[in-house]
Amino acid sequence: MDVATTTAAEQTAGGVSLFVLGSVVSLIAGSGSVLGAVPVFFLRRPAPAWEDALLGAAAGVMLAA
Repeated sequence: MDVATTTAAEQTAGGVSLFVLGSVVSLIAGSGSVLGAVPVFFLRRPAPAWEDALLGAAAGVMLAA
């Protein structure tokens, strides 16, 4: 099959459709974001020192990406 004439849904990586693979990986990433956000709804306002540390860690992750 000529790669130029295939759609993304028809291409495979190790026997798995690239569309399915991309969807599963996106679902995993989204689930991680949800799990990371859930504690925010159940915690009180953190102490200023904790808030500074958490914001610093988040900034480091964003800069690394």
